[in-house]
Amino acid sequence: MPLSLNINLTINGEPRFLKFSADKVDIYKNTIKTNLN
Repeated sequence: MPLSLNINLTINGEPRFLKFSADKVDIYKNTIKTNLN
């Protein structure tokens, strides 16, 4: 995730930040699984 996006979410106080990060991790894991199949 771009550092600038992280900073912007922190400054704006978005409570969705952690959920957004978790979603990105899930997408990343799914991409790895797809590549291994």
